[in-house]
Amino acid sequence: MSFACGRCGNIFASRQALGGHLSYPTCVFDGNDSAVASSAETAEVAEANVNASAVNIVTHAPVISTFVSDDNDSADASYAEARAEAAVANGNAGAVNNVTRAPVMSTLKLLERPVFEYNEHRIVVLDVPQLLRCNPEQTYRLHEMQQAYEEYCDIIRDEYCHQFWVFFSAVYLQQNVVIDTTLKACRSTFISDKAMKTRFASSVREIRARTLACAGDFPSLVTHSVSIDLREFELPGIDEVTFRFMNPLWAWVAAANDMMDAGHEINFQPKAMYHETTKQRLFGAGVAFGKKLKWALSRTPAGGKPALFGISFDGAESGISNRSMYPICVSVLNFDGSDPLALALVGYVPKLEVPKVFKKKKANLFLSARAHVFQQCVGAILTEMEQVSEHGFSADLNGERVRLHPFLVAIQVDSKERKTYFGLKSDRSEFICGVHMWGSHVGFTCGVHMWGSHVGYTCGVHMWGPYVGSICGIHMSTRITLTLAPSCTCDRSCAICRFRKGWSSLRRGTTHSKNHIQRLWHLAIDTPRTRRRNELGRAQKRAREQLQRHGFHRKRRCTMLDYASRILLRDPLNQRQELFAHVIYNDLLHWELNVCDYTFAAIVGVMTPAMKLECDANTLQLPMFRQPDGVPIRRFKMVSENTYLTTARRLTLTFIWVHALGTRALMLPENCRTPTLLALSSLQTIILACHGRRSYSVSEWTKLLVESAMVLFGCLQYLMEHDIEGDNFTPMPRSVINILPHKWSPHVESTCGVHM
Repeated sequence: MSFACGRCGNIFASRQALGGHLSYPTCVFDGNDSAVASSAETAEVAEANVNASAVNIVTHAPVISTFVSDDNDSADASYAEARAEAAVANGNAGAVNNVTRAPVMSTLKLLERPVFEYNEHRIVVLDVPQLLRCNPEQTYRLHEMQQAYEEYCDIIRDEYCHQFWVFFSAVYLQQNVVIDTTLKACRSTFISDKAMKTRFASSVREIRARTLACAGDFPSLVTHSVSIDLREFELPGIDEVTFRFMNPLWAWVAAANDMMDAGHEINFQPKAMYHETTKQRLFGAGVAFGKKLKWALSRTPAGGKPALFGISFDGAESGISNRSMYPICVSVLNFDGSDPLALALVGYVPKLEVPKVFKKKKANLFLSARAHVFQQCVGAILTEMEQVSEHGFSADLNGERVRLHPFLVAIQVDSKERKTYFGLKSDRSEFICGVHMWGSHVGFTCGVHMWGSHVGYTCGVHMWGPYVGSICGIHMSTRITLTLAPSCTCDRSCAICRFRKGWSSLRRGTTHSKNHIQRLWHLAIDTPRTRRRNELGRAQKRAREQLQRHGFHRKRRCTMLDYASRILLRDPLNQRQELFAHVIYNDLLHWELNVCDYTFAAIVGVMTPAMKLECDANTLQLPMFRQPDGVPIRRFKMVSENTYLTTARRLTLTFIWVHALGTRALMLPENCRTPTLLALSSLQTIILACHGRRSYSVSEWTKLLVESAMVLFGCLQYLMEHDIEGDNFTPMPRSVINILPHKWSPHVESTCGVHM
């Protein structure tokens, strides 16, 4: 029995496959009966591909429609709006004729699109009305603090001679012992005048004492502290801790001035980019071409400018003995690029010094205390931003007096920190490996981030709209069909969407509702837990179970919404409010690192030692590859090992693998050749699309990222299953959406090569 899609006419072997197809955004109404008439042909092609391909992938060509309006402002409609128009057209046959269908470009043509510096797309400056008003008298005068800091620096500069500042500027980043030794040696060697020696400090302690005596304690004016009560956790010897941090507004302005002094541009005006031929709205060139800057400007009172804040935190080793540190930083997201100057340190999370025995015996209590400290620290920073959001704060940027209004648009953290702060039950997805594709600047601080380590079981795709709208957009959730034993259960932990049991793996996930999750948090966590078997007890039990199913912790929750309200940006056209207001961001670096390792491990897993030696021998015979600017790429001695390679070297190795294997990968087992080449070509497609700030439409981003990711993880799943089962491996039939209409080989051969 076969099941036909009533919208596009494709034929599927099961109801589950049809349900997944209907939930995928590539299924749109064709407008005539030709789609249904061609369904039999499509089924024959799919059946032929299943029988002929070792991967057993059902092939069909998705039709992606883009609705283009004559009005450029109305063309700002998102992909969700386009789908809404398609739904209206389904009910009105006459409206179908008015829909303009953009040409579908091949993957090769999309990858050949020039980078941002060389594109010729049409750019339109958007006129966003600022209807809100504020009271200038209540504006926080941060510019007065900047003037006081300039006077503070002048006083300190005059206390010491020019020679001292020359030597001190060369060693001030070193340890205090190194600084003291260098200053003493320079003073005794090069300074002979007694009067000059008084203006040449010999230690860091002397500098601090003298600065405090002559110029005062300026850091105290921009530094805040909060006390965090920990008595409820009964930690041995710790009743409270103190979190000292710098004013995030001060840190943001300082970083913005440093970037502007370095020649970078700060974007305050939203823009729209349109393709010169198709007239489609393009996204990905920068924050100015997205939607969050437009939302922020519309919520900024007249005369002010939006200041886009990003918060990032991660633990690290200090390099001194076994000491560790946990810094929290703010970043300037009005900037298109990746420069350390855009980042400013705010403070360090206090460390809980408790005995190791306590950590071992009462691990849950210690983890709850640490999570509480973490929530309070981030909450204190958000409070400083929330207090000035209504009336803004005045600051001097590049010599110009402006009024800024802060908006939190991104919290960029790794998996461990994401679990801790957002109150998730796990930092990975059991039997699930998903991809979150999002970020503020394509190719720089944003991109795709892989979850989990079990690629070979099930894979998911989460596309977040910053590719669609720079730092905002839509959320597409799909997953590849589970092919292992039926006993495998999905225990997904995601802060964006939830997955229900029994759903098709290709079915689109439902986003978490803000009101719904807050109600569960209030009932299960905030309300004192009762042990009685009454209505309240049963309601609390159901709330905890529901939180667990949705991927959240049963006892710990995220407190971001308790501190942040006006500084959060939400889509005004979306009635269903996102839980965390699109602030969850992942960095491109970690995704590239992980996905390369997953791909290389899957390929090496199906190779014998003789195959590895042959592949490494082919690598040694390759000529010197070069970057597009002519810079040579350091050669690889082998491809079967990637230990101690940086992420950049791993990306280069992705393109070297194809040359080492050959265009047909004849050295590999016969049934593993096509999946291997498909995996490498799909990974190359994602890498090339995410670099260079290339601009694409929503449908093009879907083709390059979502569909390529599904093909990639489907191939990795096949290779890992082959590695596990060995010679007894028998591929199970499954349905995976293919981005090609007929064959795989043209795509494999067209994208293989060094394009870095």
